[in-house]
Amino acid sequence: IMDSAVLSGSTTVSPPLEFKYPKEQKKEGLLLFVPLYFDFEAPDTRQERFKQAKGLIYAPIILKDMFDGIFGEPNLKKERVNFKVFHMDEDGSRKLLYERFQYTPFDKEDQIKKKKVTRFLNNKWVIEVSTFPHFFTQTDQIASPLVGSIAFG
Repeated sequence: IMDSAVLSGSTTVSPPLEFKYPKEQKKEGLLLFVPLYFDFEAPDTRQERFKQAKGLIYAPIILKDMFDGIFGEPNLKKERVNFKVFHMDEDGSRKLLYERFQYTPFDKEDQIKKKKVTRFLNNKWVIEVSTFPHFFTQTDQIASPLVGSIAFG
C-alpha cells in the first residue's frame, strides 16, 4: 500500500484493518497514506515519483469514531434510517466496516431500502441504507392516502 501511494502520486487507503487497543475491543479502520515528494508535487512518471519520494504522511482512521463524529452518537429514538458500510474485494466478497445500528427492522412493504456501490480512493465500498418502521410520521401515513383519494377521486 505504501509503495502504491508513492508510485501513484495520490492519496491511498489501506484495505480494512483491525486496530487493537489495550482494554478496548477491536475497532475496524483504515490507514490513509499521502505521499510527499521533494518538489511537493508528484512527478509525472512512476519512476520519477519513486526517485523523488521524500516520505509518507499516514493517518489511522477508526470508522466508528469517524461516522459517530460526523453524525453524532447513534440514537434510535431520533433517527429514522440505518446504514451499513461494507468494503468490497475484487472477487465481490464484502466485509462490514460500520453499522449505524445493530438493528434489523422487520421487512414491510413501505420500508425503503437503497444500496450504492462507490469508490473511496482506491477501495470499493457498498453503502446500504434502510428506513426504520417509524420513518414515516403519523401525519405522513394519514395525509398521503387522503391527498391521493382527493386528487384521484
